[in-house]
Amino acid sequence: MAMLLLIPLLLSSISLFTISTATFSPQPGICYGQLGDNLPLPRESVSLLTSLHAKRVKLYDANQTILHALRHTRLQVSVMVPNELISNISSNQTLADKWVSSNVAAFLPKTRIRYILVGNEIISSTTNGTWRHLVPAMRRIKHALKSLGIRKVKVGTSSAMDVLQTSFPPSNGSFREDIALPIMKPMLKFLNRTKSFFFLDVYPFFAWSSDPVNINLDYALFESKNLTVTDPGSGLVYTNLFDQMVDAVYFAMEKLGFPGIRIFVAETGWPNGGDLDQIGANVYNAATYNRNFIKKVTRKPRVGTPARPGSLLPSFLFALFNENQKSGPGTERHFGLLHPNGSRVFDIDLSGRTPESDFRPLPAPENNEKFKGKIWCVVAPRDNATALAEALSYACSQGNGTCDPIQPRGKCFKPDSVFWHASYAFSAYWAQFKKVGATCYFNGLATQTAKDPSYGSCKFPSVEGRVSSRFTLFCVRGVVSVQFLLLLSCGMGSSGDHCPTTKSLPPGRDNLCKASEGLKKGKGISNVYVDGCVYMLQVWFFELFVPPKGPIDKFPRILHWMNISVGDKFVKRCMETGC
Repeated sequence: MAMLLLIPLLLSSISLFTISTATFSPQPGICYGQLGDNLPLPRESVSLLTSLHAKRVKLYDANQTILHALRHTRLQVSVMVPNELISNISSNQTLADKWVSSNVAAFLPKTRIRYILVGNEIISSTTNGTWRHLVPAMRRIKHALKSLGIRKVKVGTSSAMDVLQTSFPPSNGSFREDIALPIMKPMLKFLNRTKSFFFLDVYPFFAWSSDPVNINLDYALFESKNLTVTDPGSGLVYTNLFDQMVDAVYFAMEKLGFPGIRIFVAETGWPNGGDLDQIGANVYNAATYNRNFIKKVTRKPRVGTPARPGSLLPSFLFALFNENQKSGPGTERHFGLLHPNGSRVFDIDLSGRTPESDFRPLPAPENNEKFKGKIWCVVAPRDNATALAEALSYACSQGNGTCDPIQPRGKCFKPDSVFWHASYAFSAYWAQFKKVGATCYFNGLATQTAKDPSYGSCKFPSVEGRVSSRFTLFCVRGVVSVQFLLLLSCGMGSSGDHCPTTKSLPPGRDNLCKASEGLKKGKGISNVYVDGCVYMLQVWFFELFVPPKGPIDKFPRILHWMNISVGDKFVKRCMETGC
């Protein structure tokens, strides 16, 4: 109630100023993530941003301390409405008013907030029950801004490339059928009416690393001198993968009747490190990509993209720091321009004016080729016995005999220590479940090694180094977003010998094998229904992510990876035969 009383006061004060429409800088901004336990305080981080001569900063929330630290700087700021608030805000104008009042109006004009992103990759990372709330929430946030007299703050939402059903060739770009009309068209109408941007996350690294044999590394790094790709539909000629990806979205918007909406690159970058089996993640490539990207967007005259020549392409580089608490593969923790201590991972000039010769020499890339050999997942050198015991318990709770050798009288029981047992359990778990998305991370307690920890008759399970998988399993139903639930027993390169017969499957589960076989035959089937849950295969090269048509109704059982052992006989069979 107190907040509601503040709104008239804020309205009267904010209406006294007009947000500046200063010259829009082509220099990239920087994404400021906070998923680390060793990052500098906000005030120090803001000083580092200004020392990099950044023009903009993107936050993944509306952190009050950071917004205070950004006062009296010339940094344009993007704040974000958390994903979990979208559903409530979409139907509650009062809640939208409160959010804008507390997180935007309260900081203007001293903090130069210019963008509000409603959620982060909503159409990728949340259940489809949230999708329909996205555009209504954007409208309510915009209405709240208008009611407070704030006219120059743009409202949008960030989208990944997986909003596309097809992206190659670019002229064939189109939005997924399940979202094109119900979600994307109303969104584009809103963006067009409010003169806002389509905020797009673009990562050529993921496209290249998923298929490095067929995609040229120089083409992904803006380094190709003679290599070009001609779009047979448009006749446009491409010299880099980034332009190809962005133009696919331009063509997709054009197909829905909105050719004039501008794209704002909400994230782009290249990892400076990663896991042993993550090809191309190194300082040399990261510096090369980021420097060349900066040159591209700051070049005079502007170059734009083949489909939008000469257009301004505002952008944010991801990210300010290497963030050690991001989950997932090692690359997720190595996108920073800076180390947590503030030192630079590599020299960078956001203006694009520094000659390459003025930068310090870069270390030679050592992992641009596929890693060959075995890899083990062992305990990282961190002193946290309690967390280690919990991680050990988790790894061993997945069933299927994962930890039998470290039980009393087992071949790997000695030495009897949490450290030793956890190292074995991590390796065994990772080797067993890597095919379905498991990572060697365990909340920062694990690390990869190419040195075999086995001894005597105790043999640690390992995985073979290989190019990153082009497929990821997802579930889009349930309270928690689940990365993988079940191995497709007759897919992912398997011979299909373990594929259950239709007669042995409950209703709907025969789709597992149909999709699997269709995928192997190149039919592009990318989703199946199983007990109301959907398993989608994400093809990174074409950035496809196609959820099912129609609603997902009942979900009788959550068979998630943290408790897969409670599954029925079919689930157990999949885990045993496929993993």
